[in-house]
Amino acid sequence: MDPLRRAYIEQHDPELLDAIGVPLALGQRVVYATARMYGNGRLTPGTVVWLRRLPVHDCAGHRPERIGIRRDDGQHITLTWSKRVLVLRQESEADGWLRRQLAALGAR
Repeated sequence: MDPLRRAYIEQHDPELLDAIGVPLALGQRVVYATARMYGNGRLTPGTVVWLRRLPVHDCAGHRPERIGIRRDDGQHITLTWSKRVLVLRQESEADGWLRRQLAALGAR
C-alpha cells in the first residue's frame, strides 16, 4: 500500500474497539465468542496478531473490519466483527493485594 494512503487511513480511521469499548492493539490477550454454525458462543482465548479495516464501504457507509487472532492451540482465525472480542486486563499489583485481603477477610 502507498505510504501516503496508509498514513491517511491511520489518521482518519477510528480505532477498532472491543465489546466494552477498549481499543484493540497488536499483541493483546483477548477472548472471543465462537460463532460457527455449530458454535456454542463459548469464550476462547487468543492473541491479536493483526487488525485491518477494508477500504470498501457498504451501503450504510461502514467499512468492514477484520481481526486476526492466534488461538492458544496455534491456529489462526479471522473475526469480522470486533464486538465479539473482549480484551483481557492485566491484574495490577494493587488489585491482587486487595483481592487477597478481601479473600482473607471472607475466610474469617
